[in-house]
Amino acid sequence: MSGGSYDYVSYKLTEQCKDKMYDPEMNDMIVDLAQVLHELEWWQSSDFSESDYRDELAKFKKKWFNGSRDERLTKYVEASIQGLRTELMQMIGGN
Repeated sequence: MSGGSYDYVSYKLTEQCKDKMYDPEMNDMIVDLAQVLHELEWWQSSDFSESDYRDELAKFKKKWFNGSRDERLTKYVEASIQGLRTELMQMIGGN
């Protein structure tokens, strides 16, 4: 069996919410949370080991609960500015 013990909630979360949160930080968090849920479900369905789940959970917590949120938000701002700059430069035929 592959997953199923949580009715494939990770796929449903991804399908319903990925890139639909109107916020880049939340869009990223949904993807990461769906991965944690996938590992949990596959562990509970005896397809993955508990350590696979615990490793993914630790990775999620390290990214989202440790470190500087300001640094993460600054990266989103810089990526948005760069994307807008690229788009505007293309309008005038530049790189």
